[in-house]
Amino acid sequence: MLFKVSLLLAIIVLNSYSQTLNNNLNSSEISYLKKKKSITMCIDPNWLPFEAFDENGKHIGFNAEYFKIFQDRLPIPIQIIKTDSWNQSLLFAKERKCDILSLAMKTPKREEHFSFTLPYLKIPLVLATTTDKPFLNDFYTLSEKLAIPKGYAFAELLKAQYPNLNIVSVENIQDGLEKVVQGEVFGYIGTLTSVGYYFQKGFTGEIKIAGKFDRDWELGVGVRDDDKILLDIFNKLILDIDETTHKAIFNRWIKIEYDEKIDYNLLWKILMGVFVLSVAFFYYQRKLTLLNNSLEQRVEEELKKSRDTDKLIFQQNKLISMGEMIENIAHQWRQPLASINNLVILIDKKSGLTN
Repeated sequence: MLFKVSLLLAIIVLNSYSQTLNNNLNSSEISYLKKKKSITMCIDPNWLPFEAFDENGKHIGFNAEYFKIFQDRLPIPIQIIKTDSWNQSLLFAKERKCDILSLAMKTPKREEHFSFTLPYLKIPLVLATTTDKPFLNDFYTLSEKLAIPKGYAFAELLKAQYPNLNIVSVENIQDGLEKVVQGEVFGYIGTLTSVGYYFQKGFTGEIKIAGKFDRDWELGVGVRDDDKILLDIFNKLILDIDETTHKAIFNRWIKIEYDEKIDYNLLWKILMGVFVLSVAFFYYQRKLTLLNNSLEQRVEEELKKSRDTDKLIFQQNKLISMGEMIENIAHQWRQPLASINNLVILIDKKSGLTN
């Protein structure tokens, strides 16, 4: 009887395990989870909006949403190990204090210690600088100091792709962006999402996105390399999340961080700037219209003067022509008149002789 009860309980437990992942787990994976009892995890404690610990030590951010779904589909708890930095999380995972890294990118160096699931987040990688710096599209010749948090995957990958990059390690994104503003480094390399998040948190008007790298940051779960079964389980968990759920997680977090925390000072500055530009635009447009009208009036006056001058010149030319014609006529009549005058004088003289 006891054997039958135990067998029945075992069947119920196994059935519960199988239903947790929509019957995607095989028998060896179910047996593995039953024996393991819990999964230890290390996170990045200061990487909002992706993840962090809040003031009460609770896991928050984008990735916390994903792991809530994973936890709901697993029959054993995920236990988060508290760390002070991402670098410490990497160290703990290498020392097997953590079974998994919650959100990590695969690199050749990391593959010495971890296996990586399919990526479930892909984010553009950007360069943030102060607003006075030029926009960049060529990173091969860039040699200024660029900040990246300690242990971040792209320090390794970018250094291989762009040998001239002068990468400086910082504690976290807050530390990196502060060094940018203070002029200690030229820029900060990070994800568009995380840099954009901190723009809203206190760097408004001081920092801009000055360039985008041609590679995205592909993030998945890092699993200790001696645990293939756990890797397979998390790949199934990731594949079980549909596109609608991905969008819902993103929109939910963005709504919390951006819609409910509008920077009204920035909004008023933008509106005031638009107003000033509008007034300036209409002022100069009006001034330009008056100038155009004045120019048209002056052109008309000059044209009228030109037409009057043309008429005067025409009359003068006409009088000159008449004078020349009269002069020619007079010249033609001078010789006959002189001849006639000579004849009269001769006749007068001859008449005197006769008398």
